[in-house]
Amino acid sequence: MAVLYPLLDVADRRTIPGLLWAFRFGPGGTPELLPIDGALAALSNDEGWLWLHFDLIDQRSRVWLTSQPHFGLVVREELFSSDDHQRLRMPDQFSLLGSLTDSVRHLGGATGETGHWRFLMNDRIMVSGGRHALSAVETVRAAIQLGRPMPEPVNLLEAVLDQMMSDLDHALRGLSGAFDEIEDHVLVDAIRDERKPLGRLRRRAVMVHRRLAGLVSLFRRLELESDGQMAPMLRAVVSRVAPRLAALDHEAAAIQDRGRFLQDEIAAKLATEANRHLHALSILTSVLLPPTLIVGIFGMNIDHLPLIHSDMAFLWIILISVVSGIAALLVLRRATEWLRKSGLLR
Repeated sequence: MAVLYPLLDVADRRTIPGLLWAFRFGPGGTPELLPIDGALAALSNDEGWLWLHFDLIDQRSRVWLTSQPHFGLVVREELFSSDDHQRLRMPDQFSLLGSLTDSVRHLGGATGETGHWRFLMNDRIMVSGGRHALSAVETVRAAIQLGRPMPEPVNLLEAVLDQMMSDLDHALRGLSGAFDEIEDHVLVDAIRDERKPLGRLRRRAVMVHRRLAGLVSLFRRLELESDGQMAPMLRAVVSRVAPRLAALDHEAAAIQDRGRFLQDEIAAKLATEANRHLHALSILTSVLLPPTLIVGIFGMNIDHLPLIHSDMAFLWIILISVVSGIAALLVLRRATEWLRKSGLLR
């Protein structure tokens, strides 16, 4: 075991605690799934490279990994970090470590929750882990289990990144379709309050854009900090991944802008409808004000009111109220026409 995996202290160990799966990739990247209870016994072959993936909630895996030579401090700082930010760091030319955000997968598929895929790798081994089942990582694992070759650890990193970008692209297409539906509702004459569903969509758009913006920033920083010392294969992966991330980030920013525009459009339309209702209420109030005043006057409990002793008093008061309301409506119309002709009202 000393040639290919010098970092693993396997003396007197039959199993690796917290290990979820282990793959050995032979010449040409041909994968071989290693049994959990006998993974270490199968690692004596010096050819190829190894991928170990751990359950980071299992504290036994932390104890085991931190006990490995050269792993202790790095594991504590990277794999078991409580930091929620995405990051990539290249300690030297042939190694890379970091944390990338991925969608959490439940039994029903990917969810809106996110978790972190944490990893450290060099040209002969990748050690990774997470606190949840992650969508992109699980998809790549399933593809490898079906025979997908991985010649180098950097190819595995690229495969996971490609799947993450595919998931994000799918999320952006779903958001765009949902915004299309809301936009159709906004453009029709019928008034619908779409603020709540639009708010949920905008939150999802912000989360997707936040992930993409973080990834774009990470790869830009990685290129700058490598100072030309990046391994050729890793540089090739970065050159392929970075433009696609930038395009997705641009699309996510455009969707966010579209969400803000739709929110402003909905607010303006609802405000216009509210003003129309207030206008109708104002007219109704003005028309009913004279009848209300007349009914109030004749409802006073005092002597010498007109028609107080007449058998037709009720009918006369109803007639006067109706006539006064009609007169008020005519006055309002005349006043409105005059104000429009004078340019004081649009």
